Amino acid sequence: MNIVDYHIEMLDVGAADAFIIYLVEQYGESRTNHLILVDAGNYGDGDNVLKHIRKYYEKPRIDLAIVTHCDKDHYGGFVRMLEKIQNGDDDSVLISNFWINDPSKHGINADDVKWVKTQNTVNERLKSVYTVNNGLNLLDLIKTLRIPSQQCFSSLDFDRNDFYPQKNKLYDCITIVGPTENYYESQILDMRNQLHAIVESSESLTSLSNESAKYIDDASDDISSHNQTSIIFLIELNGKKYLFTGDAGEDAFGNICFTHKPLMKNVYWLKVPHHGSDHNLSSELIAEMNPHVAYISTEREEHYLSQTTVDALKAVGCRVYSTHVHGNMLHHGNRHGYTTAEPL
Repeated sequence: MNIVDYHIEMLDVGAADAFIIYLVEQYGESRTNHLILVDAGNYGDGDNVLKHIRKYYEKPRIDLAIVTHCDKDHYGGFVRMLEKIQNGDDDSVLISNFWINDPSKHGINADDVKWVKTQNTVNERLKSVYTVNNGLNLLDLIKTLRIPSQQCFSSLDFDRNDFYPQKNKLYDCITIVGPTENYYESQILDMRNQLHAIVESSESLTSLSNESAKYIDDASDDISSHNQTSIIFLIELNGKKYLFTGDAGEDAFGNICFTHKPLMKNVYWLKVPHHGSDHNLSSELIAEMNPHVAYISTEREEHYLSQTTVDALKAVGCRVYSTHVHGNMLHHGNRHGYTTAEPL
């Protein structure tokens, strides 16, 4: 892709995630715009995300929707968007493609779990990780609306001697850094999918201690398999690396293929995982990433966001910004009504 302009937006959806990556591609006299939506907040955020897109983008269309992982504060808004498409609502916005990992497509069969006899039941329970409270399921809606989708795992180009990480064929500025398919599959039976392998309750899997560690390395790793299976991807623009991490934790970063780990070094811009929690990054990881700019999506300090995370980022000279202070944030672009923000 010959990208001649771009911007990145973090939308203020509280303790949830919704990002817009807007790319302007040019070949000769022809320009093509690409709108990529990375996560869409909770179900109730879907309408506000659509309103924002329709307000700021001409002839709005989401060319690519990336669902980093199966937590409702990341995929829920997409359910609402597809519901509006299905209903034929005037304010709906079409979505051309999805990148989403589906646990039901990974060889988990009835023999792998107890008290479930049919493969159909296993598949339905695996897919249930994408069901919101009103019973709508994101994977079912994508299938019903016949929207093309693909799974995203890190891979290598075996035609080259150095086993270079593969870029996406359509968006060649994007490289999937993690997870590997093997790591993803190792986590499936620990997801909240109502299968017997789940020992802990949904609440215990998602609720980490509200007590912040004094130092970031004192905190335990994130215990959620949902978070650890986040799609981690890198987008390279104008010679700068932008790293999107979903809600990945130390175990996820530790299981990235060794050939991909150099991609995470010296990034320019970092999406801080899990709303700034001190359970997802370590001082060593932050030092390796060495970001110049970091964005955090949260609604208030101590609701995931930990001052220890902010301090660890600032210790490497990073400028840190958060939606709970700055609201919607626009990077590498100008827009009426937006002002220059002061970092935390």
